[in-house]
Order: sequence, then structure tokens, then C-alpha cells
Amino acid sequence: MREPLIASEVELNNYTLTDLIKENINDIIQYKGTLINKLNENIILQLPKLHIHEITNSYIELELKESKQKHNDLIKMFDKLIKNLCLEISKNSKKWFNKELDVTTIQSMFENNIKSSTIRLPISYKIETIEFTSIICLIQISGVIIRKNSCFLDIKVLDHRFVKPSAPIFTLNDQKCDFFDNKEEIKEEIKEEKTEEKTEEKIEEKIEEKMEEKMEEKMEEKMEEKMEEKTEEKTEEKIEEKIEEVKDEIINELKDEVKEMEEMEEETDEKMKINLVTKIKHKIKESIKNDDIETTVKLYNLLKQI
Repeated sequence: MREPLIASEVELNNYTLTDLIKENINDIIQYKGTLINKLNENIILQLPKLHIHEITNSYIELELKESKQKHNDLIKMFDKLIKNLCLEISKNSKKWFNKELDVTTIQSMFENNIKSSTIRLPISYKIETIEFTSIICLIQISGVIIRKNSCFLDIKVLDHRFVKPSAPIFTLNDQKCDFFDNKEEIKEEIKEEKTEEKTEEKIEEKIEEKMEEKMEEKMEEKMEEKMEEKTEEKTEEKIEEKIEEVKDEIINELKDEVKEMEEMEEETDEKMKINLVTKIKHKIKESIKNDDIETTVKLYNLLKQI
């Protein structure tokens, strides 16, 4: 078997889909297309070390972390592969199905092996995990299978090896693969995985530091806001006190002015009375001089009233 590729090495533009072949599998009609390059080869892919999520008799499900570069390369490779296949199926749909299918319709039918944070792979042989938690798989992507309401990759696990945190452990099926023989390469891969884990720890520490800084900044901002609010409240209180003082001053000034005006009015009235009395007395003298008794009596009465 030829040397497998890793996800970042796969040149998907070099692979094309052959004409579909109609099949009847257990009364299920399906169309099968083969994905090959110019050398008539399928994609043989070695996956990175992945944690086991679930193993059944029909599939193995493995965990993915986008934060890990090798995992992210795998996710991007599958997304691009499915996108390319959808475009090619749509382009040839009239020829293969006697009707045109748009890319959106095909994409809605396509079942990606990668969902959320896991990759699910069909298996045709029994895998016993025992106490192992991680695994490296060798897979083959042969092409695509299209059914009435679904579409998925023709993919299978060729072989695998379990990996302990301490050292690699080999568990092979009948078809032995060359990539398991190179123990130095395996050790190097485990070393890389440990480096990635340390990097993740550093990133988490960095995030925690940033969060603490942000919290401190937020607390400082809140304290400043509170101080400003307090200052504003104090300022408002002082302004209100000042306004009250000014109001009191104005009211007192007005009262003084009114009092002065009243006093002036009283003085004016008194002066007017004096003037009036003087005039009446003068008139009384004239009336007596003229022997006008009637006028003199009236003027005396008026003088009494004042």
C-alpha cells in the first residue's frame, strides 16, 4: 500500500468524480461515483491522534478540537471535498439523472461525516478498545454514494492503532499497513500532540489572565463611575443649597423694599395731611375775614375729620 497523506497534504483539485454507476443494494437504488486522481488513486488518509467518543459494530466516532491545527485541517479538507463534489454532481445532474439539480439541493442532501465536534467513520471489522482512549486511523475515501433523499462519502477505515498517553500500542487487523512500522514517526507524533496540549494550557492561562485584567478594568471603571456619580450628587446638592440661599436673599431684599415703600407712603400721606390742614386753616382765616359764617363752619368740620 502506498504512503498515506495527512489532511493538509491532500490536493483536492487533482481529484475528479467518474460517471455514476447505478446499483441495487438490498432493494435500495443508489448511484456510486469513484473519486480518483490522474494516477487512478483514491484518497488514502492518515488521521491525527483522536480521542474516542463512541465505538459500535457499524461505526467509530472520534472527537475533534478546532483549536488543534491537525484537527482543523481535517475539518477544512472534508468541507472543501463535499463542496467540490456538490458542484460536480450539480454540473452533471442532467447527464446522470435526466434532470437538473442545483447545488443548494445537493448540499441539503449531503451527510457530512464531521458534525459539530466529532467525525463518524463506518467500520467493517470489530474494534475492541479495552482501556485505550485515543486512536490513529487509516481511512480510504473512494468516492460518493447518492440515494433518493441522501448523499454521502464512500469512506471506510482500512486500519487503526490505539495510543496510550505514555507510549504507542499496536493493534492491527489482517491487512497490515506500512505506516504502523515506523515507530520513530509515531513517537514524534505523540511528542507533537503533547506540545499541542501544552500550547492549549498556555492559551487557557493567557485567557484567564486576560479575563482577570478585564475584570479589574471593569471594577475600576465601576468605581470611577460611582465616584463621579457621588461627586455629581454632591455638586447638585451644593447648587440646590446655593439656589435656596439666593432665593432667601432675594426674598429678604424684596421685603425690605416693600417696607421702605410702605414707610415712604406713610411719610407722603403725613405731608399731604399737613399741607391740607395748612390750606384749610388759611381758608378759614379768609372766610372769617369776609364774615362768611357758613363757609367757616364747613371748613372747621372738614378740619376735624382730618
